[in-house]
Amino acid sequence: GRRIAVGCEHGTTYGGDLRTAPLNESAIVATILRRHRLGTGCRCARELERQYPAQLIPANLMVAEVLP
Repeated sequence: GRRIAVGCEHGTTYGGDLRTAPLNESAIVATILRRHRLGTGCRCARELERQYPAQLIPANLMVAEVLP
């Protein structure tokens, strides 16, 4: 699988693709950006959110929190 990180001074959010049928990378990035904003409350990644809007996230996507 792939592991992608989004970080700023407010924190870092990690995510990746654990499915057997890989997701489009844009959908993964959009999901991680949304989790980052909701988890940290910041808007530092605003420019990236314009590039990867929440509309790219599939409606049937299941998001799981995995602790290291």
